[in-house]
Amino acid sequence: MKKGFTLIELLIVITIIGILAVAFLPSVLGAPAKARDVQRISSIQKIATTLSTKAISGGLSAAFSAPAKFYCINAGTNLTITGDASTTPVTVGTPADFGGKLPSDPKKLIIQGGSNVACAAGEYLMQYMPTGYTYAIYGAVESADNGNMDCGTDTTKYIVTGGTTLSTPVATTYGCYAVLVQ
Repeated sequence: MKKGFTLIELLIVITIIGILAVAFLPSVLGAPAKARDVQRISSIQKIATTLSTKAISGGLSAAFSAPAKFYCINAGTNLTITGDASTTPVTVGTPADFGGKLPSDPKKLIIQGGSNVACAAGEYLMQYMPTGYTYAIYGAVESADNGNMDCGTDTTKYIVTGGTTLSTPVATTYGCYAVLVQ
């Protein structure tokens, strides 16, 4: 007598494999976005720690004395804070402060703080607040579940796009993550 699988047995195994593939495929496909979100959140927390250290040492008090305003955190040669044309860039850290590599958004998302400033691709957003928490660092996350705040869809909140600066607000599929610095 020949030993082997019947057609019914093969169909049952193929069906089970198909069900398992459908169940696990979304989590496997979302893994790269989750990894980028983890990198963004880590970068924002490192920036906040560095900013806090710089603020404690008195290195930021003279730079930000204006009313509440948004700035961009630029990872060029050094990590600097820039704003509108009237803002003198302030160096926050060097590559050595961040383990040899300055933090920037891995997907080069653009985040805009109200109508005050639209950061370039890959930059994080900082808000100076003269009362309460002194600074807030914002970044975009690809999965809204990984964020800790609503980005909003009007020009008084934080707008995120996948590669273009907004002149008018639009709904976003991205979330935001913020760290407050006293």
